[in-house]
Amino acid sequence: MKRVLRAIPVYLLISIVTFAFVACAGAGGLQGPPGDPGLPGNPGSAGNPGLPGLPGLDGPPGPAGPQGSRGPQGERGSSGPTGASGAPSSAYPVAIMLSPNEVEEGRPKIKVFGSGWQNEEAVTVEVYGPDGYHVFIGGAVADASGTFEVEIRPRKREREGGPLKPGLHGVVVLGSKNGGASATLMVTAKPEG
Repeated sequence: MKRVLRAIPVYLLISIVTFAFVACAGAGGLQGPPGDPGLPGNPGSAGNPGLPGLPGLDGPPGPAGPQGSRGPQGERGSSGPTGASGAPSSAYPVAIMLSPNEVEEGRPKIKVFGSGWQNEEAVTVEVYGPDGYHVFIGGAVADASGTFEVEIRPRKREREGGPLKPGLHGVVVLGSKNGGASATLMVTAKPEG
């Protein structure tokens, strides 16, 4: 009990001192002016670069611009060198004629007449037909007037350009100096019977 009695004065003393501090506290003073702003902070580190964006869609084409003005006429160039003279030509174009121009299949005789060729010009006669038929079949030499006459006849053996078969054929004459000419030859089937 003595202990309790001794502790009471200590508690009382602490209570009085606390009360005195609370009672002595005066009214709050006026707020002072704001202080100076602080210094700025250090800059942050740069971030990683971003990924490139996707390309945008092409826009529609713009309207056509106006046509520009015509430029000045250029200077005339110098004349080029004179070319070599060409081969002499006949006064008329070369031509051929067949007699007859329609024959039956087989080995008919056909006369080929030519005109407009050079004097003593060599000519060759070829025949073209259906299914890739092609054969050299004769030749001639033009006279002083540029004409020639030659008789052609297909051979017997097929491997040598044998008998003509029905269909449209072309007789072509090629000259050694003056180009060529062609005529059509109709080959008909032999009548049955």
